[in-house]
Amino acid sequence: GPEDAQPRSVLARLGQAQPKVGKYTVDVAAFEAFALPLLEKPEEETFELPENPRLYKAEDGSEQAVSLLQEPDEEEEGANAQIWIASTGEEKYVPPS
Repeated sequence: GPEDAQPRSVLARLGQAQPKVGKYTVDVAAFEAFALPLLEKPEEETFELPENPRLYKAEDGSEQAVSLLQEPDEEEEGANAQIWIASTGEEKYVPPS
């Protein structure tokens, strides 16, 4: 079949051999090898928040957790906040939210 096709397997056939479900003979080995792994709970991704976390919305609209390094003083009108983006190792100055 096509390279991008989902994997497939025959789990039962018409037959009289045991184990059976209705008129179908179940291929237990194929079921255990193919179907059971698909039913397993996926491993959870571990994610740790950065120190002093804030949610940052990038120019492309994506959101990520960043560290707030410095917030502008209330007297500093128009000043930007300094953040650190762990995924890129980049420090940025952005408008406070």
